[in-house]
Amino acid sequence: MRRRRWIAGLLAATALAAAGAGCGSDESSTSDGVTVVGGDVPDRHHPGAEVFLRSGCLACHRIGRSGNDGPGPRLTRVGARLDAAAIARVLVSPRPPMPSFQSLPRSERRALVEYLAARR
Repeated sequence: MRRRRWIAGLLAATALAAAGAGCGSDESSTSDGVTVVGGDVPDRHHPGAEVFLRSGCLACHRIGRSGNDGPGPRLTRVGARLDAAAIARVLVSPRPPMPSFQSLPRSERRALVEYLAARR
């Protein structure tokens, strides 16, 4: 059941990201419980924030009031817990159920790492 909820949340967040939710609106939510509050994704115009939103990270993670409470950890202050090298390692070789982002173009992965490392 938890995996089914995770997959539903991932699909919903991906659909929200594709529709541009969270990039200009104050708040959007889906029936699967994914909430995107536009003001909660600082530097939305930062290339790494755009990758974060487009990749569906909010399906499993939370930043401020946006996203879901799991199965992944909150990322509001991830940069205070992990340095950029550790974040990069997690993106390439994560623990299940998180997918690997190894196939992301290197420039996008670098922007994502920079964005997350700055979250202090």
